[in-house]
Amino acid sequence: MRIPALIEQQKHIFGTYTAMALKNIQTVLDHIQKVTNLPNIVYEEKKVDENEKKTKNPGPEDFWAHSVIVHLQDKTKLYRLPPEKTCLIIEKLLRNFPFLKIMAEGQ
Repeated sequence: MRIPALIEQQKHIFGTYTAMALKNIQTVLDHIQKVTNLPNIVYEEKKVDENEKKTKNPGPEDFWAHSVIVHLQDKTKLYRLPPEKTCLIIEKLLRNFPFLKIMAEGQ
């Protein structure tokens, strides 16, 4: 990928902006989890290949492994919540991240 010259010359500014955006995502997801009383999902280490290497537990920067996102993606409904809470989660996500609606429609 070719990085534009402006970004290349100002890496420290764009890096700081990216770090702030990631922190904001974490804060919003944590708030939604607290408001909806979602359980905190504990991840177990999984074997990756035949050498039995183990993956590390997802850190705070792995937002796809956050309880809010896992609840929405859970096809087996292992973490069942009343439909009202699921609607509340979706409503809060759309309120905090308005671009999600556009992305979902474009999917």
